[in-house]
Amino acid sequence: MQYRHEFGLTDIPAPLRHLYFQWTALKQPGRIPELSQIKFDVLLEEDHALVVAEVVRDEDGNAIDFVVIFVGAAVSRASQSNIVGQRLSEVPGKGPGSNIWDLYQVMASQRDPVLAALDYVGPNPEFHSTRQILCPLRGEDGTQTVQFILADVMLSEEPVPNRPEDLRWTGPR
Repeated sequence: MQYRHEFGLTDIPAPLRHLYFQWTALKQPGRIPELSQIKFDVLLEEDHALVVAEVVRDEDGNAIDFVVIFVGAAVSRASQSNIVGQRLSEVPGKGPGSNIWDLYQVMASQRDPVLAALDYVGPNPEFHSTRQILCPLRGEDGTQTVQFILADVMLSEEPVPNRPEDLRWTGPR
């Protein structure tokens, strides 16, 4: 797994930029956007591979699990399974100790988007990794706690780069 907190627009794969543009347009000083502010209709028109997970916290505010509340059609086709309503801790290959779990743990306390590449875990042998932009979102309760994680995922035939600084888009701009 490789991820970066700091990255430039040209580092983001072109298909994932729309979510990044939306998130940055909605962010206000000291406030991360709310889930309800995201224009999903625009993202879904373009067949984005979206995943929304709700952060489950213990009484001390620590992230202890993530419930998948939405999976776009592109993700469902690629994974060939339906994980909506499930906790990541219950999904084979995605629970504690997995790269996706570790990345979601980072996101649960992150106030800025993260660009990531992870090993692909799924039924399609032609894919080797994913490229993702993940954005923290809050709920409508007025707190600034990260309550949701929104990811736009792109499957890749390329392996995960060896270093975070090598995580950049080399395809068409």
